[in-house]
Amino acid sequence: MEERKTRATTLAARFGFQDHELTTPKHDELMVWLDGAMGGIVRELFDGPAATEFWQTTTQERRADELRIGDRVVSSESRILTVTSTRMQGVGAGAVSLGFAELPHRISYRPSDSVLVVAPSIRKAG
Repeated sequence: MEERKTRATTLAARFGFQDHELTTPKHDELMVWLDGAMGGIVRELFDGPAATEFWQTTTQERRADELRIGDRVVSSESRILTVTSTRMQGVGAGAVSLGFAELPHRISYRPSDSVLVVAPSIRKAG
């Protein structure tokens, strides 16, 4: 008698990754824990004391009109701020207005102003 193949119901299964543990209570417990802990894990990797083991931080100057949402910039008070919105303002785009996650107000720059951008990268072993 011919053996019946089970039909893949997920994209992962179609590519050959059949995970029979997906429907177990232990998997559900792990996913609930991961959902609650993920924010702390990511913060620890990027900003915590252990971050220096895995990441090195590089900075580069970029024009204000080249900044994008998600960029992390150094403020004039040496705080790291995350860009949440960008707007060109004024006649002929005479100003760039940036919104930041850490501030209740926007900051305006001239398009050609240099802004220091922080970029984490994976630290090389050795």
